[in-house]
Amino acid sequence: MRSDYVVLFDLGNVLVQIHPEAFAATLGVSENESRGYRPLVIKTTQRYERGELTTDEFFADLSGIFDGRYGRLHLEEAMQNVIGKPIPGMAELLEKTSFAAEIALVSNTNETHFEFCRKSFPFLSFIPRYFLSWEMKVLKPDVEYYARVLRELNLPAQRAVFIDDLPENINGAVNAGMIGIVFKGVGDLTEKLKGLKVF
Repeated sequence: MRSDYVVLFDLGNVLVQIHPEAFAATLGVSENESRGYRPLVIKTTQRYERGELTTDEFFADLSGIFDGRYGRLHLEEAMQNVIGKPIPGMAELLEKTSFAAEIALVSNTNETHFEFCRKSFPFLSFIPRYFLSWEMKVLKPDVEYYARVLRELNLPAQRAVFIDDLPENINGAVNAGMIGIVFKGVGDLTEKLKGLKVF
């Protein structure tokens, strides 16, 4: 018998590792130089993740930040290198959960990162529904993000289990009436899902 809960998994630092420092390292930008660029890169990436920029516009803006020093392919490589390896044990837990309950992905992400993840990590195929910030044009922890997820799943908030590595995103989920779990590793998450009788 499948669980009544719908389990919502974040992507970065829940299913796959994220290494923001790899962006500058790939470009060969020094730590000292990176400090000057970082705020602009973060702001531009957030606009991309909010769906305010197309992929072409994003890379054009990135190129402008660096005064055209890097070509599109080099910038794409730097972006992709931010994505690390799968979190150990999470592919197996995701598969197990998918047999026990309905699951979905809830992520602040962008087209470049997500398409790279889909090609690189076959275990994402276990997830039938994606709630991606750049498509939704809203970022966690905005209240509209959680409302949209519940509305599109036609789900009462108390039946949603929201898993994220960032406490502020979990606070948003809890404020929306969901059950929130701050991700602290596969063992802790497994025990919490067992405690909820998800499996």
